[in-house]
Amino acid sequence: MAALAFMAVLTWRVNRLRNPNEIPVRTLNAPDAEDAADTNSLEYRVAMRFWQQGKYTTAFEWFKKAAEAGSVAARYELGKAYLYGRGTPQHFQLAAEQLLQAAQAGHTGAQYLLARMYQNGQGSPQDLMRAYMWLNVAAANGHPTAAFGRDQLRVLLSSEEIQRAQQMSLEWLSERGER
Repeated sequence: MAALAFMAVLTWRVNRLRNPNEIPVRTLNAPDAEDAADTNSLEYRVAMRFWQQGKYTTAFEWFKKAAEAGSVAARYELGKAYLYGRGTPQHFQLAAEQLLQAAQAGHTGAQYLLARMYQNGQGSPQDLMRAYMWLNVAAANGHPTAAFGRDQLRVLLSSEEIQRAQQMSLEWLSERGER
């Protein structure tokens, strides 16, 4: 794996020397690269670099490229960008769509944020049972504050609604083999 990483950096540097003003789109196409492709893809790393520099619009475009290439982490970042209006105009419906895709792929941060959006009625009508369900899923997947949020939400739901939301989370988790 170290040799693969070295070759990727070497290829990137060679491509960079040929055209120093252009960032190469794909340089790492080895089969083993798929294991780390989600946050280790070139598009995602470039997006994060721009994000850290405060160049949110450019980062947003690179996150879109990474998401199109299959990065779940990039979908989460796109969802956050739409939710908070960073690098793009704020758009709750698009945020919910991106977060839903990342949440369904198992991203716990996306599961948590999507739950909060359902709870607040952002991007869709308020749905406290679905919010509870996603908080429960995120908690089961180890999100550090999801259980607390879920427990706070309990006071707003009837016992039947809680039972149904718990059933929805169990079904979701069992379909994906997570519990």
